[in-house]
Amino acid sequence: MSIVALLSDFGTIDGYVGAMKGVVLTHAPLAQIIDVTHEIPRQDVRAGAWALRQSARYFPAGTIFCAVVDPGVGTSRAPLVLTSGGRFFIGPDNGLLSWAAQADSRVFAIERPELMAEQVSRTFHGRDIFASVAGHLAQGGLSPEACGPPVDTWVRLPFPRPERHEAKVRGEVLHIDHFGNVVTTIDTATLGDYSKARVQVGARDIGPIRATFGDVDEGDWLAFIGSAGLLEVAIRGGDAADDGNFGIGVPVVVSLS
Repeated sequence: MSIVALLSDFGTIDGYVGAMKGVVLTHAPLAQIIDVTHEIPRQDVRAGAWALRQSARYFPAGTIFCAVVDPGVGTSRAPLVLTSGGRFFIGPDNGLLSWAAQADSRVFAIERPELMAEQVSRTFHGRDIFASVAGHLAQGGLSPEACGPPVDTWVRLPFPRPERHEAKVRGEVLHIDHFGNVVTTIDTATLGDYSKARVQVGARDIGPIRATFGDVDEGDWLAFIGSAGLLEVAIRGGDAADDGNFGIGVPVVVSLS
């Protein structure tokens, strides 16, 4: 039984996700369909790339990811299928798949019309192309190579890397999660020993890096290493994003001594 994991910015009100599931099951009735999320902010390709990167590693080899955050639907941007780490990723060539790609990645254009709906909507490739190809892959007998020619040049979003200069590490805000916790680009490998560190996000001094939320009082700020291995900032029992100083790309500085 194949696993098909869906990710999109469609929400769950309009039936778009249900239509995609119907297409997958038409081609692969025994497929196990998993919803990664359909709450990516509308047309936010970078947020979709982050969610795909963070979730894909926890799925077994052979999983087929069908990812649709596609502001350029109906334009000349290509539909792609990517293989990486023993998993398959289907989606638009706009950078959405790029953060999930590993060193062994191979990319193929989706060009065979028999893998798509008979009539492809100019505004719903998620249903008529991506879900259809996912269903064909899930049913078996189709390889990514058979979808179309290999692609050497495809859109890769630059992943913002932290920089360390002597006793300071500089990064930026990468993501704000559902709880209002602020995820930064600064990882533990770059930090090294952070026992004496102090964190500043924008103009706000957060203080030292704590182990967990219980190390501060309700309503207090804290910095901590989150489940993705990245430095995060939060308010215990509150929403750090409400502060207004923590938009995507805001600079983060960690002083290590």
